Amino acid sequence: MLYKRLNVMIVESDIEFTEVLRKIINNRNDMQTSTSTACVDLILPLVCEKKPDVIIMNLSISGVQGLEILKRIKEITSYDPVIIITSEHEEITKRAISSIFKMALFIQKPVDCDYLLDRARDAANTQKLLSVCEENKDENNNLYLMKKITILLHDMGVPAHLKGHGYLREAICMAVENPIILSNMQKKVYSAIGDKEGKKPANIEKSIRTAIEVSLLRCNPELLKEFFGYTINSDKGKPTNSEYIAMLADRYSLWLA
Repeated sequence: MLYKRLNVMIVESDIEFTEVLRKIINNRNDMQTSTSTACVDLILPLVCEKKPDVIIMNLSISGVQGLEILKRIKEITSYDPVIIITSEHEEITKRAISSIFKMALFIQKPVDCDYLLDRARDAANTQKLLSVCEENKDENNNLYLMKKITILLHDMGVPAHLKGHGYLREAICMAVENPIILSNMQKKVYSAIGDKEGKKPANIEKSIRTAIEVSLLRCNPELLKEFFGYTINSDKGKPTNSEYIAMLADRYSLWLA
């Protein structure tokens, strides 16, 4: 899914929203609309027929049947579509996020369509990368580390298409393996990654900072507070590159504890 146009299915009762979203999708180079429906009974047959890469679904149209429909989609598909849940209801939000899909995101309405579609693309790219890691995990133990860090960056809202995404992931992996490198970011992180990528250290630093800034804008505020605590407030300001990298490296270490 990294290099082909994503097929997107829209499940939505708001016809005006569907038409706006469909138009935006079909004007993009990275995705296309495969189908749309507002009928609950047509969801499963259309999934079987069209095999969409991404399903944008408003669970409100299916009420209490929503989770059952998601479970049935999981059962009938031989692959893992990205599920984007749009809803106004908090209860449905929590239940949907805890679904069994590898990539199931909640985006609360009202929502900016371009933002929604960018998140869909990011999720699809991340899922593809994780699938590659899973297929080759026995060939290289570092792939497990890369997979977990990729999941962390996805949760933190770092877009997979940014150059800084890859640089940031590599820096976090380096910090997990040797935390002392964070004491000299310029030499042991930026220069090391720059030498490997054929880039100037200043470019690596700038790309990582851009990725972090986007993360701070897109990430759930509660998750930011949980991860960074006092480093995000009016007095302290935003976390530095080294603080951000150290915190995510520590989070990975907690998974292993």
